[in-house]
Amino acid sequence: PVQPGSLGVEALVQLVQAHLLLDGAASAIPDGAFADLVSSEPSSWQFRGQVLPESKQVALTVACEPIERTPTGWSVRASGSVWV
Repeated sequence: PVQPGSLGVEALVQLVQAHLLLDGAASAIPDGAFADLVSSEPSSWQFRGQVLPESKQVALTVACEPIERTPTGWSVRASGSVWV
């Protein structure tokens, strides 16, 4: 069995959410719930390799652009990788 690639994408999303919270978004999200990934811009991801049961370590890297704060919410663009 292998870890589905969608779990890697979810891990990257959660890392970006943690970045937003650490930068103060917690006060803007009183119920603690993030909106779904919705954007007018296209999203893409590529899968190469596999996370196998014998994989000793999985690392995530994310590069975030500056957080955009507006009266209707916060947003951030990011690109990331999952390394095995």
